[in-house]
Amino acid sequence: MFVSDDPESSKLILRDLVNSTVGFEALAEEVHKPAKSLHRMLSHQGNPTMSNISAVFAAVKRQLTVDVLTPNALPVSFRAKVIAEARPI
Repeated sequence: MFVSDDPESSKLILRDLVNSTVGFEALAEEVHKPAKSLHRMLSHQGNPTMSNISAVFAAVKRQLTVDVLTPNALPVSFRAKVIAEARPI
């Protein structure tokens, strides 16, 4: 979730993604939270819980019809390659 260890920017990017895909009103209906609360939680000073972030991601994922792969969902050979390339020299 964090872009370069910058949670504030990450929330703003997620807010922009919500605006350009689901929209806050539709998201509010889907996650059963007021749109104003969602705006606040994804603001620069917002402090969303992990369950709220997960709900937002799930709604955006459904809207975009994409699947988010976790490292464990990747083939073992690909995981090994990614881990090897991520290690500092």
